[in-house]
Amino acid sequence: MKNLTISSFAKLAALSLLAAPALLAASTQGSAFFDAGTGSSPVEAAYTQLIGATATTADGVVLTITGAAPNSRDRGAVTDPDSDILRDFCFFNEATVVTFTRSNLVPNTEYNRTAWAYDYNSGNNAKVVDWSALDNGNGGGGNIVHTTDSSDPASGRFEIPAFITDANGTAVITAETTTGNVGGSVVVWNGFSVTPVPAPSTGTIIMISSTGGWGLLFCALISLKQLRRGHGEQDRPASKHYAGTSL
Repeated sequence: MKNLTISSFAKLAALSLLAAPALLAASTQGSAFFDAGTGSSPVEAAYTQLIGATATTADGVVLTITGAAPNSRDRGAVTDPDSDILRDFCFFNEATVVTFTRSNLVPNTEYNRTAWAYDYNSGNNAKVVDWSALDNGNGGGGNIVHTTDSSDPASGRFEIPAFITDANGTAVITAETTTGNVGGSVVVWNGFSVTPVPAPSTGTIIMISSTGGWGLLFCALISLKQLRRGHGEQDRPASKHYAGTSL
């Protein structure tokens, strides 16, 4: 221990700071943003548009839709911050279950999922759909029953319970129509946002990075000071070892 120097701890702090950005980048790996729409409708910034198709790729993440052939509509701008997502959508006529499969995500990782399902200018506004994240047998999954309120664009945004990807980086969401739909069994989908749940240590990494590492360096220097004092006072009674210590 007596060979430890302030320089050694400073180097340790610097290396930790260099590693922090890489760890932060890893926490957002596998995020994907999809915006359903038409060939002429606007696309939400940083989102990948899907136009009447059954598959598309966003930042390496593949979204595949099965169960029904999608149609699309653009209703025009709505008064909401998410207008570019809420104004246009894909819909699936007489669809009992529509399956949305995401692949090429980070394996065995928990993800948050925000969804948009809204149509303000249609006779099918009162759509009731059960959105479910399937359990891969690793603890993820759950469901939410969502009802479109045509008078409130904000109601079109909702959170689907987090899912955990399987060993291949795949996760499945289903949308199943329920009783109570007006105008037939219709699934409307405006968009998805899929992001990994931050690891418990992410907050600590962010704090270290945002403060320039001074907190880490301070702790390192305190530890060094205590080690040096402990080495010089090892023959003193334990009860007096830190008596009068001022850091």
